[in-house]
Amino acid sequence: MKECFELLIKRVKMRHETNSPSTYLLLISLLLFTFTSISAAQPLDRSISTRTSDAPAPDSLTAKVDSMMAPYDTTSSPGAVIGVVKDGEVIFSRGYGMADLTHQVPITTDTRFNIASISKQFTGFAFSMLAEQGKLSLDDPARKYLSELPAFEDTVTLRHMLTHTSGYREAYGTLALRGLLASRDYLSRDETLEVIERQPALEFIPGSNRRYNSTAYVVLAMILEEVTDDSYPRWMQQHVFDPIGMRQTVIEDEVGEIIPGSATSYYYDDKDSTFTTAYSNRAIFGSAEIYTTVGDLARWMQNFHTAEVGGKSVQDRLREPFVLNKGDTTNYGLGIVVDRARGLERVHHSGSHAGYGSKLNYYPELNAGVIVMTNHGDFNSSRTARKVAKIFFGQHMDIPEKPKEEPEQKVTVDSTLLAQYAQRYRANKQVMSIRQGDNKLYLRRSQEQSYTLKPTSDSTFTSAGHELSVTFYTNTSREVTSATLKDSTTLPLQPIGLWNPTKKKLQSYEGRYVSPELETIYTVTATDSQLVARHRLLGTLHLQPVQNALETGIFTTLKGTIQPRIRFEQNKMGIITGFYASLWRTDNVWFQKQ
Repeated sequence: MKECFELLIKRVKMRHETNSPSTYLLLISLLLFTFTSISAAQPLDRSISTRTSDAPAPDSLTAKVDSMMAPYDTTSSPGAVIGVVKDGEVIFSRGYGMADLTHQVPITTDTRFNIASISKQFTGFAFSMLAEQGKLSLDDPARKYLSELPAFEDTVTLRHMLTHTSGYREAYGTLALRGLLASRDYLSRDETLEVIERQPALEFIPGSNRRYNSTAYVVLAMILEEVTDDSYPRWMQQHVFDPIGMRQTVIEDEVGEIIPGSATSYYYDDKDSTFTTAYSNRAIFGSAEIYTTVGDLARWMQNFHTAEVGGKSVQDRLREPFVLNKGDTTNYGLGIVVDRARGLERVHHSGSHAGYGSKLNYYPELNAGVIVMTNHGDFNSSRTARKVAKIFFGQHMDIPEKPKEEPEQKVTVDSTLLAQYAQRYRANKQVMSIRQGDNKLYLRRSQEQSYTLKPTSDSTFTSAGHELSVTFYTNTSREVTSATLKDSTTLPLQPIGLWNPTKKKLQSYEGRYVSPELETIYTVTATDSQLVARHRLLGTLHLQPVQNALETGIFTTLKGTIQPRIRFEQNKMGIITGFYASLWRTDNVWFQKQ
């Protein structure tokens, strides 16, 4: 192939051999075809201008990032763009992998990405500005500006909405229970507002709890439009993006809108070992839908330091952590997280949607930060941002010394003991399953999360590369009494055990269950040993009982399009009257048994 390529170059140069324009065109076409054949699915040559650097970084630091990103630095994979900012200057900025696999367009520092929930801090900044200008108070009731919102017993304020403490329903889980899934169905702004309009009661007293809620931010964009008498995208462009100098930043306000220079996002299909395009079926700006570049986010980050746009009081209000009703301080301001990491104050947020991922970390004490944006659905933006921050700013961080790795010792666990561990466990509202195989255990937390567990002792198992471990506790008969799962937190696991209801008891659950709130129906029927719930759009859900299900009435499912938690209710006579369904960040949607 190389020889053919060189020969074609020579033929094009030998102009005296032909005077025919058609021959020139043919040779040039063959030349391009040959070049494409050679380069397809090969590592990106560093001499090719698929990556550009806005400012130089030491070769040693660049090499470390390049090495970390090497698996994504090919013409056959989506990838990411990484930027490092110090004192207002982009000291490192490079693209890795492809922005568009179909047309072989590489990622560069000018590629636009959907930053998903990082968009929320821009809405928070806008409301901080409007409060500073006296056009609203963050403690105003939300209904003051949007009368469509229901009047609950407790008042929901703008501050509650901005800090995820409102008690409003989250649209994703609520609509999924109705059969509308964000991964396949169109989600409009009006539909997200309708979720709140039809909500019979708040999920908790405003300010008493913090539960992440994208729906509130969609409604906040509507409120901004009422206050400013302007569209959210146009107001943000004129009062935030343009003054900061974010000339490449735009808001997608219609599904399918063409965003020039934007990356296409992808998921990896393990079955076929190929990438598939991830489509977004929503345009819920206020919460998400900002497309931007590394350079523009660097300008946004520098405004954290200079406060040239908005002023210092706007920045202070943006980052002020919310204090819950009982006095506990959260680490969440107005669409942004403020905490400490490795000894440094950190202002940050992440975003994830339809194959896009993003992370913005800013360290005020260093006036420095890291930006990561990806179009690879399996790429971990947050972990990558932490690693890049360590590479560039590790000398300023408290980083524990890495312990010396001991030679791996193979531990063999008795197969009968493994069989005891292999069962279903309840973890808060979740049900997990563990199965046995070849001196290993396989943990399934959800449809998307599965882990291989290798033993480090008779009772402790770890998952390589995931910083996850499970420890089992048994009685003298070697029966599992409890277990704990450790990753970023410690989660107690309770074995569910066997459920042996009578056929008559199973049949007492059968019936049609209707939600007045969602206007949707589930039909529950009984097999010889199991309950199944059927929905017109979601298909069949196999209900799995949680421990003491006959007493608690609590079921979940490990098999089905969605995995809700269901709690059946019965009257004083023991007759089933309905069930409450909870899914993701939505709690207790009532379904009445007919």
